[in-house]
Amino acid sequence: MIVGDEDFGSIPPWLIENIKKRNWLQLCEDPASAVCQVVKEFYANFLAHELPAEITVREVKVKFSDRDINHYYLLKNVTFEFSKYVGKLIDELIDGRGVFRFKRTDLKQDIKCLYNFMQSTLLPTSHDSTVSRERMWMLYCIVKGKKINVGKVIAKEIFECAHRVKGKLFFSCLITEKCRCANVPMLNDEDPVPRKGVVSFEPDRAPKRTTPSTTTASTSRDPMDRSHQSKHEALLKNMCGNGYETPLEL
Repeated sequence: MIVGDEDFGSIPPWLIENIKKRNWLQLCEDPASAVCQVVKEFYANFLAHELPAEITVREVKVKFSDRDINHYYLLKNVTFEFSKYVGKLIDELIDGRGVFRFKRTDLKQDIKCLYNFMQSTLLPTSHDSTVSRERMWMLYCIVKGKKINVGKVIAKEIFECAHRVKGKLFFSCLITEKCRCANVPMLNDEDPVPRKGVVSFEPDRAPKRTTPSTTTASTSRDPMDRSHQSKHEALLKNMCGNGYETPLEL
């Protein structure tokens, strides 16, 4: 199971049970190696579409809708939409007046294990030391047993990744496997990418390392009122240990 390189002793029983109930066992399997050039062509052709149902890679059409992603992982197409739920929570708890990040080290140990799983399967990121608002809500939804449409989450992440002008290309193993299933021609030893590796938009240069911000940006000069802030803290403290600190307000 993909939970990261840290020594957690053992996977929390509640997390194992949560994953089994969601039928996410296939998400936990170690993926095969990705093929760099196949992944790059996939993303290059993805740019020409807004919400494509299929992508052409090496003259072969590869089905890649959210339903196809769910089918690959043997998952149902649930109607729950994580993005709408996140928006509702943000409006309710922080009144849309701020954005926040948490230090990854502030998470409780078993939540760190869940975060590593989530980062490896659903919401990959190059900013490993901080946890964004969206990822905190995804952690919350998983812990609380909320329905999550895996296909929609992954399709949205791939769409956003494809429309960035630079950076890393995520889900390289999934993309390669979907291309293999569609009989896209590729050699066995063709430009492989390590299972935990990522593909860069810039093949001739290593991706620049960025230092994640540990401060909190704000969309308004007015701080959150105490009622909203207390709700916000109570919700997220459940997933943070003693190192939890209130998001800064500028």
